[in-house]
Amino acid sequence: MKEIGEIDRAIPVMEERQDDLGLTKALQLLASRYSREGNAGTAEPLLQRALDHARRAGDALEEAEVIAEFLTALTVGPTPVGEALGRVEELTRGAEDDLRLDAWALGARSQLEAMRARSAEARAQVDREQAIHEELGLGWGVLLAASHRWRIEMLAGRPDAAEDAIRARLEGRLIHRDDGTLVSFDLLLGLALLEQGRFSEALDVVERRGGVEGEDRQSYVNWCGIRARTSAERGDLDEAERIARDGVSVAARTDELNTHAESLVHLGWVLRRAGDDDGAAAAIGEAQGLYGRKGNIAAATLVRSSFPG
Repeated sequence: MKEIGEIDRAIPVMEERQDDLGLTKALQLLASRYSREGNAGTAEPLLQRALDHARRAGDALEEAEVIAEFLTALTVGPTPVGEALGRVEELTRGAEDDLRLDAWALGARSQLEAMRARSAEARAQVDREQAIHEELGLGWGVLLAASHRWRIEMLAGRPDAAEDAIRARLEGRLIHRDDGTLVSFDLLLGLALLEQGRFSEALDVVERRGGVEGEDRQSYVNWCGIRARTSAERGDLDEAERIARDGVSVAARTDELNTHAESLVHLGWVLRRAGDDDGAAAAIGEAQGLYGRKGNIAAATLVRSSFPG
């Protein structure tokens, strides 16, 4: 937290000097730190302040960078889907001529529309997002669109299509074996395989990774989910529960409602496999509450179909 303390002390100095550009950078850095720790809700007001200063400074590049980070925070953080969609529109209004910003907005909207079970609209959004990234020659943007497509199809209950979206990029030339992106894409593939009941293939994915120490929080939670459920399927129930609870513990320290809910669904699956119906029901009930707070109708519907009653 030393970095946060140093930035906090610098901000009043820059405010006194009316250094709008400096304040933009400092507030964005502070917000990024909170976002990395899984506290997008804390980051959002900081990003709004950073955006205000970027506009006062008249720096279009800084403004676009702040908006891009803001869009991610709205998608993964605790802001309810309906409110988040409204904020996306506000943030990107009048930016139609900025293709990169347009693509980022399309990506955010695609995820939010998918959460409210509007998969056709979400697919149309991500198609346009991908087309823009391809037009601009931004390989990382094409990868980002693929991860968005994966999420859309998973929320639509089509893990086979989600698998196809990831395999298309794993088998392409955009991801290299030494690329850190490979970790998250491998795990997305593993989750898609898991939801199709292809446990041995999903296990191959996590064994190929070995572990995800030092990787980002979402990758770790995904790894725990795959490892826990494949362990339960093999009958190693104690180990499965330990790993699943570890994933829940990590996710619970954030305000990322979807991530926390997903970790609880994995735990519920393991507990049901172990015959602990009450424990499974409690985990699933908590997950449903988190999905409800976010407004993730699609995920809540999928969970109800998998855990009836």
